[in-house]
Amino acid sequence: MPLPNTQCHESRVIKQLLEALLFEGIVTSEPQDTSDRFVWRLEKNRYEARGKIGAFGRYRLDMATLLINGAEVNFSHDWQGIIDDLPAHIAVKQALLEELSQTISLCRWNDQNLLPLPSRRLSSYEELEGLLDEGHPYHPSFKARTGFDFSDHRTFGPEAGNAFNLYWVAIKREFLEENLPCEHNTFWQEELGQTQWNRLSGALRANGAEWGEYGLLLSTLGNGKNLNPSG
Repeated sequence: MPLPNTQCHESRVIKQLLEALLFEGIVTSEPQDTSDRFVWRLEKNRYEARGKIGAFGRYRLDMATLLINGAEVNFSHDWQGIIDDLPAHIAVKQALLEELSQTISLCRWNDQNLLPLPSRRLSSYEELEGLLDEGHPYHPSFKARTGFDFSDHRTFGPEAGNAFNLYWVAIKREFLEENLPCEHNTFWQEELGQTQWNRLSGALRANGAEWGEYGLLLSTLGNGKNLNPSG
């Protein structure tokens, strides 16, 4: 029996959370008589659901069959209680709860505010980036966008399809922590292309600075006219 629409987003984040817990071995399913039934424990509670193991060993649970201590789950009310059962520190649970809550809220915003999606078959690559609004099929917090409010989501979320300018800011290395796969200049030349790299390097030199002192930070703020190494 399918779940009510009012529970669909809560159901999905919990589905992907439980599937990830099983796949990563954080919880272990107990042996059963049939291969399509999974039983595991979180805290003192007994979870069970029908499902299968699909490609790459990933679990696929049927959330309409999920039982906790033998009782059916109303996801719109019960999903936060499942977070309480996780084998994690309370601070970790709280952070995850915030991410999942944000994911649910933004999914619901999309439902209420976005127009019906056009056909993906006729879309360009850039258009597809925005049309793929369903998010990642494995990660539970597939639309967390930590720090975004609904206004940010409307302005910068790819689903809304709005255009905006990106700006580069030069940041002193003492205030910047980087983890790049290769040397700074080499990495950014490959990422940005030689023309854009030369433009940014010229703007930096015009302000009396060199890349040895500064690193790049991408921002959506600023006037976009030049780089200000002191900013």
